Amino acid sequence: MSNQLTNGTFRARAGKHELCLSSKGNDQIAVKFEITEEGYEGQSITRFFSFTDAAQKYSLEALRLCGWTGDDLSADPLPGLGDTEVLLVLEYETYEGKEHLRVKYVNALDGGLNVKGMDPAAKKKFAARMKGAAIASRQAVNGTAKPAPKSREPGEDDDIAF
Repeated sequence: MSNQLTNGTFRARAGKHELCLSSKGNDQIAVKFEITEEGYEGQSITRFFSFTDAAQKYSLEALRLCGWTGDDLSADPLPGLGDTEVLLVLEYETYEGKEHLRVKYVNALDGGLNVKGMDPAAKKKFAARMKGAAIASRQAVNGTAKPAPKSREPGEDDDIAF
């Protein structure tokens, strides 16, 4: 018996797909993902990828992560789509008063990051700024850190009067 899909991250492969229009008339593609995660096999969830100016870059990147190798979105089937296993991040959302499970993110199985990297100069500047903290953390882990100086109250004196 399969577990019920819920919030979480699940292995999956892209399957059937169809070009369509959103309720607002925007171009999109619906991709049905087949869950491959142990204990959830045989279940599926559909993700609608939008192609508005703001979303098209992310939609195309997600399709590439799923294995798509072509350049023509009208090809049926899309070449390579589903050849690569991905990680889907699923999350419940409320839409029009009803709660639905949706695909929030499509991520590479190998843990690839979809982030804006730093240029080499920014990396050096960041590393220089963090160097002292990095040394202190290494020393703390290795047990070679010097104890922090004892804090004193204002006016406290080390000299003992006799």
